[in-house]
Amino acid sequence: MSAISRIISGSAASWSRLVINLAAQIILVPIFLSHWEPSIYGLWIGIFALATLIQFVDTGHHNYIGFEALRLGAGSRREIAKLYKSAVRVAICLSTVELLAVTAFVYFGFQALVLGAVGDGYEHLSLDVGILLLLHSVSWLVFGNWSTVAERALSPFGYYPKIAWWQVAGAIVTALAPAIAVLLGAGLLKAGVVYYSAHAIYAVAAVTYVRRMIGREKLDSSYADYRYGLSNLFRSLALSLKAVLEMFRHEQFRLVVALILGAGNLVLFVTTRTVANILVAGLATITGPLIPELMRYVNRRDSIKSVAVMSIVWIVLVGILAPAAVAAQLFVAPLFEIWTRGKLGFDAILFGLFSMNVLLFALGQPAMAVMQGLNILRPQVAISFLATMIALTGTFYLAPLFGVKGAAASLLIGELFVAVCSFLMVRRIFGASNMNWPQKQIIITIGAVSFSSLLIVVGCQTEKNEQLVLLAAFACAAIACSFLIMSLPKDLRRLVFRG
Repeated sequence: MSAISRIISGSAASWSRLVINLAAQIILVPIFLSHWEPSIYGLWIGIFALATLIQFVDTGHHNYIGFEALRLGAGSRREIAKLYKSAVRVAICLSTVELLAVTAFVYFGFQALVLGAVGDGYEHLSLDVGILLLLHSVSWLVFGNWSTVAERALSPFGYYPKIAWWQVAGAIVTALAPAIAVLLGAGLLKAGVVYYSAHAIYAVAAVTYVRRMIGREKLDSSYADYRYGLSNLFRSLALSLKAVLEMFRHEQFRLVVALILGAGNLVLFVTTRTVANILVAGLATITGPLIPELMRYVNRRDSIKSVAVMSIVWIVLVGILAPAAVAAQLFVAPLFEIWTRGKLGFDAILFGLFSMNVLLFALGQPAMAVMQGLNILRPQVAISFLATMIALTGTFYLAPLFGVKGAAASLLIGELFVAVCSFLMVRRIFGASNMNWPQKQIIITIGAVSFSSLLIVVGCQTEKNEQLVLLAAFACAAIACSFLIMSLPKDLRRLVFRG
């Protein structure tokens, strides 16, 4: 399978999973709320949120192992085998400790306090929540943690698309199973048991496939080095810290907005940002499959193919995301009114700031992917820390003056800082590796993003000439894509499709 085939297959799987998750959110919410009280549904959501929080260290560990495997490359099979075996042992130990912690947490009834299941009539619900948290921890120990390490270890060998399609199957199973149970009258506990039972059936099949691929690649032939595994775990804590910092620029930024501007403005901020979050999720369906291919070529110090893969992201940015952002700026207002049932007014400037934030995020993704793939931890943490400080400081200063638009502008400045620093850092990496820096492609992309941002600003200010603005956006996309493709040597264009 060529590189372009793997990228297309992986992107198709990622898009499928995104669509399934969005459809699940749209369809399942009315199903749950028509059969349960809102407080019960809130507990259902809270269980999974709390479980994710418990696994926070595991997530950083998975990312580190995955990027370390990509850094080593498919040619370092023995090193990856040692990495995998050592990480699996650590993952199992971590999951065991987490299970014991959750058992103590449930035994003392802390889940009732954390999730609000206290008071008269909540005694049985508190017990149900505790049982489901224990089921989640057992499932994570048996199926989840170590198998995720195995999936990450397989990334350098071209298995990303197949594993992504297994994840699509898992998303379907885990969305349908509890929905059917609730339609048949299941309560919180029964729906949770059905969910984890269905997940176990799926996981057995998926884990069997992963184990077979691990054997095929001979990654289980090494020995487990606990000292090496623990060393990697401690290094991965930097990625966990980075994730915390980024949460304060993304999901948890709403807490800052609520603190400064109140709940009413928070609703407008979060609701308007939802559309931008969909664009970011769509971008992830492209960058996810690209990272293994990009790191394969960076490790070989293959400038031609590295630039080709980075250019694919920029072509998607200037050819799809940028004109889509401009079009949304012009035509999303009536849809927003319908979606919010007329209870929230559409703020064109706020939406425009979020759209430009997405474009800047996409612009810096290839450079950030190189730093992640090489597991260069300190610059990642430093950039995330400074960008978060910029966003928070700017919000505390600008939000009281300009409201939610001040908060959005602070996020935009922070994202600009991330993009600039990522480019500067990766340019040094390319120079140290004697690799050609894609200066032409970056200039073309920056020009297209800047012009699209200007069109978004124009779209914020005018209700006329929408056709002219839209025509300019699509003309910019066509010209920028053509320039990007023509800037690549002929050999490079052929190599992109051969892999």
